[in-house]
Amino acid sequence: MDFNLQWAPPEGVLKGLMVRLRYADVSQNDPGNTSLQDLRVMIYYDPPSL
Repeated sequence: MDFNLQWAPPEGVLKGLMVRLRYADVSQNDPGNTSLQDLRVMIYYDPPSL
């Protein structure tokens, strides 16, 4: 299972900012019942050109 949530304001003081949350849950039916959970918070900023 994967889940992505992304937000970027189109205008205003925060224009150029992007915040992304990403979550993944992987479960396998192997002898060890392997399970992996991953949560990432990514912040990007593209400053305005002069």
